[in-house]
Amino acid sequence: MNNTIKKVLIGVGLIIIVLFVFIVVSSVNNKKQKETEKLNNTLKEVATTFYKDYYYKVVLSSDRNKVVSFKDNGIKLTLNDLAKYKINEEDSILSQFKNYKTNENCDYYNTKVVIYPIEPYGDSDIRVETTVVCGI
Repeated sequence: MNNTIKKVLIGVGLIIIVLFVFIVVSSVNNKKQKETEKLNNTLKEVATTFYKDYYYKVVLSSDRNKVVSFKDNGIKLTLNDLAKYKINEEDSILSQFKNYKTNENCDYYNTKVVIYPIEPYGDSDIRVETTVVCGI
């Protein structure tokens, strides 16, 4: 083989290797992103259920105007706090929050939500911000 063909084959080989590395890295990042999004969505669901079934009905039941006082600062809770409101289901809630790689539990005290009531301040009228700490 002459020198030009060798250079072309080496160039094509390098391009294939670079593409393969790019695809592998992209799929790993995509998996991380999907798992993080899944944990955030689950945390939002838990927070929404907590607010609707407990906080709004029990804590705010006597004074619905108190809801407005939380619209700017929000209601700040850890995952551990959220799980405790359902006494018989605490372990079930917490078990959903694991690192998909290591299967270790997320940090229940640093995984947090902030629930912001929004107008018209009903039991479902909220915006939830999440922070998930799972080492992903």
